Amino acid sequence: MFGSLVYCLSVTLLFVSLWLTECHGQVLSPDEAVLISAAKNHKWDEMIAHAKKGVNVDVEQKVIPGSDKSYFISPLKLAINEADAKVVEELINAGVENKVNQRIKSGDKGTKEELIKEEGAKWLNRKEDFPISDAVFRGDEDIFKILVKHGADVNAHNIHGKSALHKAAEKGRVVAVKALIDLGAELEEKDKDGFTPLELAENKLKVTEGAKNDLAKVVAVGKIKVTEEEKKAYQEFVDVMRMIVDLLGNAIKDKKSRKQAADAARTYTHSNTPRTKGLRDLPI
Repeated sequence: MFGSLVYCLSVTLLFVSLWLTECHGQVLSPDEAVLISAAKNHKWDEMIAHAKKGVNVDVEQKVIPGSDKSYFISPLKLAINEADAKVVEELINAGVENKVNQRIKSGDKGTKEELIKEEGAKWLNRKEDFPISDAVFRGDEDIFKILVKHGADVNAHNIHGKSALHKAAEKGRVVAVKALIDLGAELEEKDKDGFTPLELAENKLKVTEGAKNDLAKVVAVGKIKVTEEEKKAYQEFVDVMRMIVDLLGNAIKDKKSRKQAADAARTYTHSNTPRTKGLRDLPI
């Protein structure tokens, strides 16, 4: 009997250990489990309803349970990639409101406005998981605006030194590149490998054009067959990368032109400001 008890305890401990691992060390409450399940099944109204009841929305689960290589999903990550911008904003509002209410109950003396700003920035700018970077593949301009409005740093970078603009430029996401430029993303910041977003885009364009040309040569000698759709897809990606290179290049030129104009205006104003006579300069 004692042996059976030890076995049961061992199995229980193993189960709890795996459960913690699957949730980034978080033990999900029944309500949190229901909320993340609603998000996974695109039941956005149900997800928001639970969030507004005070259920913690900052929870995560592995996509592939038990896998060491699986990445984590969260209600916010799922909403950013698959829901309307309105749902994303409602979820952020509810999540921040919950955190702020907890702090107020625990005696935090900050104003509610200050706490909302602080909690939004804290949630949306964690090093290991940037929502603004998650938004790159969706490329929804409204979602980028909502994230920045609620405290997301448009220039936040991951452990590799890459910002959302680095990611968008390298992955060929035109809408995301344009949205990030419009929101004031740093154009010439280098990642840990020393590349700016423009350089990453130029490198990807060069590689893609080279692959396209090599493919054409192989097809010409009849070694492989390529469908018209595949040829079109290659050409479309080349066109996309050219567009991104142009967008970034023009944005950098515009920024430099504005700086030069501002510097010239300051110099002109300073050199043409009349010297005001002091009392000692006045004739007696």
